[in-house]
Amino acid sequence: AIRKAGEKLFLYPDGASTTLRMALARKAGVSPDRVIVGAGSDELIEILGKTFLNPADSIVVSDHAFIRYRMAAQLMGAGVITVPMRHYTHDLPAMAAAIRKNTKLVFIANPNNPTGTYNTQAELLGLLRHVSLINRRRSHPVLVVVDEAYYEFAKALARDYPGTLGLQKEFRHLVILRTYSKAHALAGLRVGYAFADAEIIGALDKVRPPFNVSVLGQ
Repeated sequence: AIRKAGEKLFLYPDGASTTLRMALARKAGVSPDRVIVGAGSDELIEILGKTFLNPADSIVVSDHAFIRYRMAAQLMGAGVITVPMRHYTHDLPAMAAAIRKNTKLVFIANPNNPTGTYNTQAELLGLLRHVSLINRRRSHPVLVVVDEAYYEFAKALARDYPGTLGLQKEFRHLVILRTYSKAHALAGLRVGYAFADAEIIGALDKVRPPFNVSVLGQ
């Protein structure tokens, strides 16, 4: 596939990664307007920060979580609220309690790198319900970003691993990040993707750079 695509490197890539978006949407059983593609999930984390964060805002993360969450906030001058882990696992009740009036994003790596731990369906559901109650009182919702870079491994091994695509039907503030870098061993191509409410995807698309995913990546 890469050799075939290499014959067309004189062309610009499709700016919206349309074919890949459509394929991801079909596989996930969602509409294409709920999918965005990035140069790795790293870029999508940065785009989330650029889209939703201002200097007066904050994010909530765990200590020992992926450093790119903190970097996305710092890039925009936003504050970082760091919550200690419990048994090297995201303490979701503590993270929920740490949300402030200026919090815009809560980042959860599930499973987490480097600790290798994960949060269950019941634990994530509790956090999402708590955030839903907060959002009812706010004009700007808190978004819960679940980074599932190791989704394929966790789904195969853990029965109580969350079914986040199903949870999105109830919780519009849930954003799911996934990637081709890990289970598919394509880290060098830099292709990640996200599922979210169409309104959230539309906002991200306004900030996403054109031609962000290469011809070979797509």
